Amino acid sequence: MLKVLLPSIAALTGLIAGGPGLASAATSTGPWGLYGPQLGISYKNQSTATFVTTTFVYAGTTAATQSGSAPIGYMGVYPRLLKNGALCNVGSGWTYNTVATSSLVAWTYNGGCGADGDYQGQGYTKAYTAAGSGYNTYTTYITPIV
Repeated sequence: MLKVLLPSIAALTGLIAGGPGLASAATSTGPWGLYGPQLGISYKNQSTATFVTTTFVYAGTTAATQSGSAPIGYMGVYPRLLKNGALCNVGSGWTYNTVATSSLVAWTYNGGCGADGDYQGQGYTKAYTAAGSGYNTYTTYITPIV
């Protein structure tokens, strides 16, 4: 099960698909990073940046299990969007899986970052370690410029 957190996934899907009057979007994806096992679960993470227009760029961060699913609260994601190599925008804090799942993704966009620039995605993910110990945090590989 893939959980996507966006104000309107239908609107984003229409824009990425090249909705009326829009050119097709360009997407840049970093390689998968592997980590774990944590409490017997091995994970992977990845960032994506999608350029739709100079004023509409999204970055997403994904955490996923390498097999099976993770219990509630075991995975966290924190997306970040970079512009010209500097932090441009972040998601609205950490997002954790609220159901047992094999993957989790959250997105942020370039609101307030200005228009033209070289955009990349690079986020953070967390894996639950044990009660009282909390989480280990991992950084995704940065995406190529989109």
